Amino acid sequence: MFWLEECLVQGLRIVPGWLMPRFVRLLARTDSELPRQVGGERRPAQLIEILYRAQERLMEASVNARRPALIIPLFRQSTKR
Repeated sequence: MFWLEECLVQGLRIVPGWLMPRFVRLLARTDSELPRQVGGERRPAQLIEILYRAQERLMEASVNARRPALIIPLFRQSTKR
């Protein structure tokens, strides 16, 4: 994210070639469809949008992976007499 933002700050029109393989590898770990969306795109603003989609999918997966917590009783249950 830092390098993409830095490209915008520096006014670069395309992302440097050394960054693209790293970026695509990161996207591939998130979702197999995202690297295909990159295609030949190298404009920083467009790549940041794709990175936001990856973040969205990671957040959805995180929420869906949560399970209800195990409830631990603090007191013994009394037996009725």
